[in-house]
Amino acid sequence: MTRGRWSWLAVLAIVLTPSALSAQATLIDGLGGPAGYGTSEVPVGDDMSATVTVDITPAFPMGIDFFGSTYTQIHVNTNGNITFESRFGSFTPTAFPGAPQPLIAPWWGDGDTRGVVADPAGANRIYYVVEPDRVIVTWYLLGYFGSHTDLLNSFQLVLTPPRAPLPSDPPNAFDLEIRYARCEWTTGDASGGSMGLGGVPAQAGYDVGDGVNFVTLPGSLTMAVLDLCEGSNVGEEGVWRLSPRGTSVSATCGNGFRETGEACDDGDLETGDGCGATCQIETAPECGDGHRDPDEECDDDNTRDGDGCDAACFLELRPCDPLPTSRDASVPRDASCTDAGPRDAAIDGGRDVPVLEGGGCACRARARSSSPRSALAAVIGASTLLHRARRRREAQRATSSRAISSTRS
Repeated sequence: MTRGRWSWLAVLAIVLTPSALSAQATLIDGLGGPAGYGTSEVPVGDDMSATVTVDITPAFPMGIDFFGSTYTQIHVNTNGNITFESRFGSFTPTAFPGAPQPLIAPWWGDGDTRGVVADPAGANRIYYVVEPDRVIVTWYLLGYFGSHTDLLNSFQLVLTPPRAPLPSDPPNAFDLEIRYARCEWTTGDASGGSMGLGGVPAQAGYDVGDGVNFVTLPGSLTMAVLDLCEGSNVGEEGVWRLSPRGTSVSATCGNGFRETGEACDDGDLETGDGCGATCQIETAPECGDGHRDPDEECDDDNTRDGDGCDAACFLELRPCDPLPTSRDASVPRDASCTDAGPRDAAIDGGRDVPVLEGGGCACRARARSSSPRSALAAVIGASTLLHRARRRREAQRATSSRAISSTRS
């Protein structure tokens, strides 16, 4: 298992500080142990060497009903999930449906607790608590394979009796809550990642294991999985709640979850796509709408840069121009221009080579600056300027030092 090749996502790991990708939810603590998340821990290790089987009957005397099957124990796995039938060590996630057994995955990715985090105490560990009416599993400041701790994730899975029971609920129904407190890495080295990013990013949600029924949280298997820390389906940043019920998943149009029978669900009922099986991959291409339509490899949500939003719209077809001294008349005065993407398709044979110099290739109106992609570009642009300024200062200091040395000699 070797580290993946260098990619522009790896560059982001250097340019972005952890706080740029950090999160908002508060983990439930005060549970004892070195970090406050419980006295019981999953053994330190990687994959199958780091799982544990947990009896949940102190919390749920009748066990829990997960789509018609009752379970009295769970298997807590290092790779960001719990399973119901056996311990699970698979480190590269697969798209739902596709899990080999019933699984709930706050962050199915290649976690690794072998790396040492000196501060705070109890970091890079997995804790669990079973108490009346509540099971809490906490992946606290979790590193990624192999033994990396430069980027860390913290998230928590909470199982409770239903908050709003329905007459149709089985007597051992349960609700689940996922709390994301820190999201920095998406991928381990053995899943095609480099420096915690790229490759096959983490999967979040649950899979019934029958090859049919599942719920996938937004951003799964893409870089956007990091946005789970800031998003929510209940109005609390970083908090996601689901109520697994019945024997099959009924898809809800426009709720943002990809569920049984849906290829995707972008949470948008106003695009005219009807939230059908192709709700996010639009049925008719529309240049610059931000969706990857048929016959488009991508769509960068930008119709002002002259690329025509064709099949290579995100990998620009022309080289990036230097940052203009004055705005192009076609670009609104409130637009923000940064060069935060891969090198253009016309350069270096179309290879995915990072470009963090220059600008003028991704002009966006500030009205869109709140989007994750625009915010990411802004951070990259600011970080690039800081990096340049730091290099200039270092060069000036080096020149001054040489001049002083020459004078003294």
